[in-house]
Amino acid sequence: MTSLLMKLIVLPAAMLGLTYLFPGLDFASVYEPLGLGVILALFGVGMEYMITIKSTLWLSVGADFILFLMLIISANMFREIDVTFTAAVIAALVLSAIESFIHLYLIRSGKTTRTVS
Repeated sequence: MTSLLMKLIVLPAAMLGLTYLFPGLDFASVYEPLGLGVILALFGVGMEYMITIKSTLWLSVGADFILFLMLIISANMFREIDVTFTAAVIAALVLSAIESFIHLYLIRSGKTTRTVS
């Protein structure tokens, strides 16, 4: 639950900030990067429950990067959204760095749901 709340706040805010920082992320309105951030958070939490434990920290961050990159690029399906590949890679890198801090917090606080058996 902590992970979901953190991601629902941090990832949409980060997407909105990245939209204003990088000209290659062009959304028609404010709700689009916020909505994409919510989608990223929901997918990220699902993936986090499957693979995040102490020994798989970098695997989960790498999987987040690939997931974020695919979702940001897929935003080009909508007519009003224009995302360049370079901006998508940079955004995915920034979001993955943010995710690594979230994962580290969850691992160190013992809030991951899986344990190594």
